[in-house]
Amino acid sequence: MNARRILSTMGLLFATLPSMAVGGQGPWFPALENQAAWKLLPQTKSGQRDEALPVWARILVRPLPSTTAAMLEMDRIQRSENPLAPELRAKIRWVAARANGSRYAEACSQADLVRAGGNLDDLQRLTSSPEQLSHKERRVFAFARRLSEAAYEVNDAEVIELLNDWGPEDLTAIVLTLAYANFQDRIFFSLGIESETDEAIPPLNVRFDWEDLKQHPLTVPVRVLPDPPADAALVPTQVADIDWQAAPLDELRRRLANQQVRAPRIPIPADEVIERQTPPGMYPPGKAASIIWNGATYGYQPKLTQAWFFTMRRFREEAALPSDFRQSVFWIVTRSNLCFY
Repeated sequence: MNARRILSTMGLLFATLPSMAVGGQGPWFPALENQAAWKLLPQTKSGQRDEALPVWARILVRPLPSTTAAMLEMDRIQRSENPLAPELRAKIRWVAARANGSRYAEACSQADLVRAGGNLDDLQRLTSSPEQLSHKERRVFAFARRLSEAAYEVNDAEVIELLNDWGPEDLTAIVLTLAYANFQDRIFFSLGIESETDEAIPPLNVRFDWEDLKQHPLTVPVRVLPDPPADAALVPTQVADIDWQAAPLDELRRRLANQQVRAPRIPIPADEVIERQTPPGMYPPGKAASIIWNGATYGYQPKLTQAWFFTMRRFREEAALPSDFRQSVFWIVTRSNLCFY
């Protein structure tokens, strides 16, 4: 299995699994020097190609250059253009990093907080003196910790309080900020990154020229694994999943039916709002609002949402993982998180 396949699989598998801090001497994969890494990335609109790249980008760029560029842009959007106040989003990311045991992400969020004019003493109060925080702050940071450690335990009452505190736009931004923080932490774990050799690197302030990339695609060799023959003998896998085996099929169907009629925890924007804020071509006409969570995220935070989907499209095209393998990994992740989706 080549480097592209290994990194693609690890990134997919670790992206949303429950937190699993790792120890040891990392990173586990070689990182290119900054100049060599830039040579593999797409052209930038400004022509600038000398900023310091984070270690995770210098590892991923060799097998996944287009995906790495999209991830760098998503990192900028999340850390610099996020609608949440800079100090708040840095603290939320720090809480997630602390819950996951990600020292690298802790250092990055601390640096972001200082750049925003915040005080590192504020972070200590989040854990040692929570009574000094307002009720609103305590609720949002407790939510950040719970969503990182055991998201399936979040309940309706918690979300109603947060909705009253922040409103649907900011609450959606909080959830997307935490989703990104947890995604990044698992990438760091899978690469074995514990700390940056230099000062924590700020988000990269460049825009890649994706139109130029269409005309001059990156020439990185891709080895796509063939699908198995149609008549291949498949050996069924026995999964020891006591919780699922204990529930009869009728009970599983009943739970699914109950989930399907549940009202969303936040109000979903009108269909015309969702359609207007969804990029053209993403969905067939009239279908953008048919997926509820897409409707909520595009309706309230289209920039954060589009950065995520753009990165995932680059990964899907570049990694070229077989669809049955990709779906199997997706099932493992959702089952590990007890996610009904």
